[in-house]
Amino acid sequence: GYHCSKGVRLWLQFYCRQHPKLCLFKKRYHPTLLFQMTRAVFAACPAGWACWSSRFYNAIYQGVVPLVMADGMIFPFGDGISYDSFMEQVDTGNPVSLEDNGGEAFDRLVRLGKSWTRTCRDMNQTMDCLQHPISQKMIRAIQIREYMGWQNVETNRNAFYLFEQELMKPNAPIRR
Repeated sequence: GYHCSKGVRLWLQFYCRQHPKLCLFKKRYHPTLLFQMTRAVFAACPAGWACWSSRFYNAIYQGVVPLVMADGMIFPFGDGISYDSFMEQVDTGNPVSLEDNGGEAFDRLVRLGKSWTRTCRDMNQTMDCLQHPISQKMIRAIQIREYMGWQNVETNRNAFYLFEQELMKPNAPIRR
């Protein structure tokens, strides 16, 4: 992640110290991370091993909305998956140039998260809750997760199939 949104993890630590009620996990890694993630609305997915992070896939598998914080990330299987339908993305700058409070992008997400919490408190399945934009993204993340895994090899609903489709495209461009 050195070349993608350089400094985003340090910025995230600073942001969480300033806004502790908005951040669920404060440690780099903890054995209960996945359980904690199920209680979240968004899962921050800063650049990790490269311009992507395994936390992106963890968020999808937990049914929460991934919040990608890595400028320049190229998503796999872009022709077969509508990423905007289940994730959010914040451009951070490289090096990170976000305001201390996250600026307009974070403000919009905080308002959206609070609105979802008010509408869907106690996980009630009212029509208002199910139609909320965050609920729609969570539902879509749950629907899409089988396409991100390597299971279900008997069907076309897995990453092998999507990878094969990418390779079969005539003149498939190599993205850099």
